[in-house]
Amino acid sequence: MAQSPNQKLKLVYLLKILEEHTDSEKGITMSEIISRLGDYGVLAERKSIYNDFEFLRNAGYDVVMVKKDRNSFYHLNSRLFELPELKLLVDVIATSKLITQKQSEELINKIEKLGSRRQAGELQRSVFIYDRPKSKNEGVFENIGIITEALKEKKLIDFDYYQWSKDKKLVLRKNGYKKDIGPKFLEFVDGNYYLVAFDTEADKVKHYRVDKMRKIRVTDVDYVEDKNNKIDQPKYSAQMSNMYSGETKEVRLEVAEESIGLLIDRFGSPAVKIIPIPTAEGKYTCRIDLQVSNQLFGWLLGVSDSVKLVGPDEVVEQYQSLLKQNLSSKSSAI
Repeated sequence: MAQSPNQKLKLVYLLKILEEHTDSEKGITMSEIISRLGDYGVLAERKSIYNDFEFLRNAGYDVVMVKKDRNSFYHLNSRLFELPELKLLVDVIATSKLITQKQSEELINKIEKLGSRRQAGELQRSVFIYDRPKSKNEGVFENIGIITEALKEKKLIDFDYYQWSKDKKLVLRKNGYKKDIGPKFLEFVDGNYYLVAFDTEADKVKHYRVDKMRKIRVTDVDYVEDKNNKIDQPKYSAQMSNMYSGETKEVRLEVAEESIGLLIDRFGSPAVKIIPIPTAEGKYTCRIDLQVSNQLFGWLLGVSDSVKLVGPDEVVEQYQSLLKQNLSSKSSAI
């Protein structure tokens, strides 16, 4: 009898069956394997499949056999990604404001294929992506690709920059055409990608939301970093409380020991320098190099029951002035 054209693909189909229908908690019998191979037009005997299993093990696949109720079940005991890891990836994508709902669904469908069908079903039941804040820009992935190319080639870029209008539409900002921008690096903050770049016309570093960028063009002009505007990326990232830039200062914050975690969670352990001797009130002073901005003050206000700004004096005065200004504006509006 002539062999099926698919017979040469037997090992490929066997691995596909194991990946789709088995995992660390669920196996299938030899009879099921032979039947599923038959669905692909592949004829197989038990002995040959045992040899195939050994071949897969030698290639690094964790194929195991477990006996249960006098039956033998075969499955992939481990994978590149385990279910909790897939769940984490799916949750991050579902909650990301960077990409559209459609793009989230497409990515999640791809991630589900990294597990078995049973695991994919569990992921589908646990994911929730509707009614979340999502980007409207389908070109985010393309934008990231173009910016990455510019970073690699060290070229200046041009682009249109948009903002939200009162009609809840993205419209071109005033002076929204950005020319001769020198990309430094991409930063992922609060669910959004930002381009940290040097604006050659303004002669300073600025941040741009990637999903609000349109018509990005990599120019033929080399971007040569001046020593005065070079950035140490890890240090710069640690100093940012958000993507609103400001002057970097060593800010002093006073907290109780149980609230030190608030600072570490927000700014990272290496950035938080703790003075080991407590104050007379039993509080600890922490020093952190931060970019001072209204958004930093907004965060401080939100944790004011636990964190107190105590220095430097000019930053404290700036914070107090902002609070007084807001209270004055509110009073005049009543």
